[in-house]
Amino acid sequence: LGTMAWRKDWLTDLKSRPRGRCVPLSSRELRSSEKCEACGRSNHPARFKMVLSGPEYDNFGMWNSARWDRAVLPTSDHKRRPVEYHLGTQCRSRAQLYHALTHFKYRLIERVRTKLREHGGSVNALVVDDEFVSEEYRRFVEIRGHLDAQVSRGGKSGSRIQLSPDWSLWPSDGDGDEESDGRAGFDEEESDFE
Repeated sequence: LGTMAWRKDWLTDLKSRPRGRCVPLSSRELRSSEKCEACGRSNHPARFKMVLSGPEYDNFGMWNSARWDRAVLPTSDHKRRPVEYHLGTQCRSRAQLYHALTHFKYRLIERVRTKLREHGGSVNALVVDDEFVSEEYRRFVEIRGHLDAQVSRGGKSGSRIQLSPDWSLWPSDGDGDEESDGRAGFDEEESDFE
């Protein structure tokens, strides 16, 4: 999904910020923006703004660790400030899907934690919550469908991913206002999952 043309600072922010939203550039921003800030190619004019936010964390560590709760650490206000990039059409679509896949586990764990609290900590009540389980399964099927479509086109760097600019796998995927402590509910005393 990614491309070797993506700049290192862009890729670092894309991989480490769990929240993201994409909007078309305003007419004023279009006039002042030149090329895509993700790939830097001058023949890819910027048309969209992607805002990345939330606490920085080690997504590789979260995907590969038995103790995923340790991959999310409190960060300074500076590191929590949203960052924005102006993207071309092709990089915007790729970035949206790449971001959704990269942060899927983080966001799912965040939602499970919230729902678990709503059920008073009862795992049994959580697993029989058909509405919640169905919605999370629908999310997985949706993202898998987008990925399968990309793979069926050969995954070539030039093949286009068809996502609308306002597509988001997660509700309220904005600037992270719903987070209070920067750890998305990952508390030491609640992190006994192995």
